[in-house]
Amino acid sequence: MNMKNLEYRICLVEDTYGIRYPEEYIPDIQITDGVPELLAAGSFLMKIHNMNFSNVRDTVAFLKDCLDAPETADVGDSFANFRDTIASWFMRTADYGYCIASRDIELLSDLTACQFYDAYKSSSSTASLASVCDSIYGIQSMCFQLMEYREYTPDICSLIEGQQLSFSYCFVDGSPIRVYAIRTLLELFVMDAVRYMESREKLCRCKYCNKYFFKQERNTEVYCPYPNPYQPYDGMSCKEYHAQHPKHTDRVSELFKRAYKRQYKYLSDRDLLSSNILPVWNDELKKRERIARDKWSATELEDFIENTRFSKIGVDVTDYSSY
Repeated sequence: MNMKNLEYRICLVEDTYGIRYPEEYIPDIQITDGVPELLAAGSFLMKIHNMNFSNVRDTVAFLKDCLDAPETADVGDSFANFRDTIASWFMRTADYGYCIASRDIELLSDLTACQFYDAYKSSSSTASLASVCDSIYGIQSMCFQLMEYREYTPDICSLIEGQQLSFSYCFVDGSPIRVYAIRTLLELFVMDAVRYMESREKLCRCKYCNKYFFKQERNTEVYCPYPNPYQPYDGMSCKEYHAQHPKHTDRVSELFKRAYKRQYKYLSDRDLLSSNILPVWNDELKKRERIARDKWSATELEDFIENTRFSKIGVDVTDYSSY
């Protein structure tokens, strides 16, 4: 695989019914070979957020050792193997953790590898690989910010302003197609972030597995159609599992609800609900809830709740991120 010239073509057919998306195309494939299908704005944000990138840093450690070795003969081969490792790892974790098509795994693994490759070639050093890991985790956090709060943060604004996406137009069967040239996860995020913020699409976060999915009905939906994490091998989705276990409450949900009620009562008793104390603390609590679900561990969430009890620290704290 030639990492230097690898580039995906994301083709969007714009019409009165929304945005259509033939597939991801590498330059040597003709655009006319694809049959457009409807793809809602925010689909890539959802896929990036829902994928498990937690072991990327460990995988990069092996890549770094290979690149730093004096006997390394071909940088391209090293990164191609790195890309294949990520792809196979995504494939394994996607079997029961998240329903995702093989073409999506190919897209995300290619863009991830290209992001590391470009950083390495521009600096001629493996020292830059650590910062790429941080940027990938940062992209996932930004996806969460957009889908959960639907607002641009200063970091997202800065990222969008710094990207120079390449796109062109062509016609297929009389319809105009905007063709984006996408090479990294950063570019994919920027393209879909702007589309999502300009759309009316609504995404929900599953209370069981913490993954996002598109809202299909008018009522509030909190359980997704993905494989259920409590019984991953029985074929039931989170929505189906909830239908059979309506009273199931996980440890994270219990902690979240109990902590919020306790803090609400504490501030109410002191006539402090009109201040921004509770909203600021609650925003940080939601972040810790997401981390707990991602790690499948409530330990850190318990510690955060205990350390930030208003009766313990007072009510003049405006930054809870250090706890």
